[in-house]
Amino acid sequence: MNEELRHRNAELGRVNNDLMNLLSGVGLPIVMVGRDLRIRRFTPLAEKAFNLIPTDIGRPISDMKPNLQLDDLPGMIVRVIDSLVPYEGEVQDRSGHWYSLRIRPYITLENKIDGASIVLVDITTIRGHNPKPTQTNQAPTTPE
Repeated sequence: MNEELRHRNAELGRVNNDLMNLLSGVGLPIVMVGRDLRIRRFTPLAEKAFNLIPTDIGRPISDMKPNLQLDDLPGMIVRVIDSLVPYEGEVQDRSGHWYSLRIRPYITLENKIDGASIVLVDITTIRGHNPKPTQTNQAPTTPE
């Protein structure tokens, strides 16, 4: 029994290390929150964009003051979790960089919704000089 426990703990450690290396290596600001909107994990690049520090893990996302011009990030996350419809829109940070903000439901291996992932992709150079932000939801639209 102890040997099996040691083996499982070692495997869990490897999986955790793989996850940490993956998140650090993607080069994107990513934040994962639970259904309770508490921060579970974030990438190093998310620290600047979302104004986070390591001790913010476990804190509500509503307590954070991101360096992004956003009106209601917690509300946006709740809508994605409740509707299961991903959100994508453009957002600007306080230094003038533009990002594609993507919020997607966090789906477990058991196919349960357990929060959301928030990803920023820098689109400053792609965006050029277009001053108007855009937003889309991935849900299909019906003609009227």
